[in-house]
Amino acid sequence: MTSFLSLETLRRHKVVSRSGETLGRIDDFVLNPQNGSVHYLIMSAGGALGIGDKQFAVPFGDAEIDEKAERFILPYDRSDIENAPGFGRGAMPDFAPGYRKDIDGFYAARRKALK
Repeated sequence: MTSFLSLETLRRHKVVSRSGETLGRIDDFVLNPQNGSVHYLIMSAGGALGIGDKQFAVPFGDAEIDEKAERFILPYDRSDIENAPGFGRGAMPDFAPGYRKDIDGFYAARRKALK
């Protein structure tokens, strides 16, 4: 495995659950401007051929990168993603503190339920 990966290399990777169920694809990443760390994955899910799909911000720390298979593995299933706070394609939110609190709270509750 390489020491570093470019974000462009990771963009468009498939996103799957731990059971291998396809959840979506990576569209983008959200960086913390204070320290440059990746804070969220932006993934698209739903729809067909990119039509009618939504985008979701998922905490980057929740994802495992499977470099060989070129995919991200999340501890969530399809229903978790379908119920997550999402937004329309091209309608990227501003990630203000209140919005981040909603996202982080949603996924924290899912992680707690998984334990």
